Formats: sequence, structure tokens, C-alpha cells
Amino acid sequence: MSSNSKLQRLVDKIERLDETIKEHNAEKSEVYKDAKSDGYDVKALRKVIAIRRKGHEKHEEEEATVATYLAELG
Repeated sequence: MSSNSKLQRLVDKIERLDETIKEHNAEKSEVYKDAKSDGYDVKALRKVIAIRRKGHEKHEEEEATVATYLAELG
């Protein structure tokens, strides 16, 4: 197998994955629009999802650091 054909397969696969990601992002956007139309705060919803993704403990550590910095700044 030539490195050129392997490179082509890799590029093709990455491009297919990029298309899949675009489709999923479009679906996710629709879910956020639905949430907004149902009265949910999308900004807060995004934060909730980010916290769940990183884990509650990591979030608590970051919040404590932010609180410390804010306290130091007055």
C-alpha cells in the first residue's frame, strides 16, 4: 500500500467525520432552539452541560479558584 493511498483514506475519513460533526451540531442547535422556545435559559443550559461534561468535582475546584481571585481583587 502506498503512503499516498493511505493518506487519501485518512483525508476521506476525516472529511466524513467533519460532515457528521456538522450534522450533529445542526441537531444540537435545534435542541437548544426547542429548549429556548419552551422557556429554558439556553446560556444556563449550556453551563449545566459543560459542568456535567467536566464533572462536578472539577467544577467545584474551578469555582473555588474563581471565588478566591474575586476576593483578592476586592
